[in-house]
Amino acid sequence: MQNALESLSKAELIALIGQKDMLIQQKNATIQQKDASIQEKETLIAKLQRMLFGQKRERFTQSPIQLPLDFGEHLSEQDIQQLQELITKKTEAHKEAQTKESRVLHPGRSPLPRHLSVDEIIIEPTEDTAGMVLIGQEISDSLQYMPSRFYIQRIIRPKYIR
Repeated sequence: MQNALESLSKAELIALIGQKDMLIQQKNATIQQKDASIQEKETLIAKLQRMLFGQKRERFTQSPIQLPLDFGEHLSEQDIQQLQELITKKTEAHKEAQTKESRVLHPGRSPLPRHLSVDEIIIEPTEDTAGMVLIGQEISDSLQYMPSRFYIQRIIRPKYIR
């Protein structure tokens, strides 16, 4: 190698050194590009980890690179008034539509079939009801299954008042 370098002229040596410098500069530029790419990816990973595992109030913070949205700075007063009138008309129409719609109540569960047998259970209060007046009953029906047949279990709870 030394013999090959000794046989080169001064101009050739300078050109060889220039080529080496250019290769070093190119390698440094690619290293810087890769470092920047790695830094961007690490920032993205950190942001995604914050979104997944961070506290709720920290999850969706505003990005510092997000530009503010420009609403209304280029609109004239007349345009703004027209937009406000349109919004009020839409909200009034929405309110009217809500009031016009009659709320359909959910019908509840379907009635139990009438052909099933009914087993009644009457649950009386444990206290003495001698001087009390019966004012009504609370009745609850439930569909029960016993092997080979379905039946309705009706629980009746009398209500008393003094």
